[in-house]
Amino acid sequence: MSGSFLVEGRTVSSGVWVGRACVVTDPDGEIAVRSGEILVVPHSHPSYAIALMRAAGLICEQGAAVSHLCTVALEAGIPCITQAAGAVTKIGQGQMIVLDADKGVVSAYGSEYPAQGIS
Repeated sequence: MSGSFLVEGRTVSSGVWVGRACVVTDPDGEIAVRSGEILVVPHSHPSYAIALMRAAGLICEQGAAVSHLCTVALEAGIPCITQAAGAVTKIGQGQMIVLDADKGVVSAYGSEYPAQGIS
């Protein structure tokens, strides 16, 4: 993989997606996730579930694979990893990233993957 490694975690729902990161740290604030973005959160919270339905992927820093948010991602078929330590600080807002939930890793976007759903 030519992109720079950012974080790794535990796979909840498999799949690979290339998209912009939407880093959200306050579940009580505005959650402006655009369709096709990858939602990056510090922990599972019910407020993130509606935003997840617009997202194409989920990266959660803390939480079990059976947490509410991870379960929603799994049931919806959205690529998801959890226990991705440091994700909200290592991944920049709007950064193009590769979420490879098959391997449980996130990397900075590199040309080896075609951009999916990116405008």
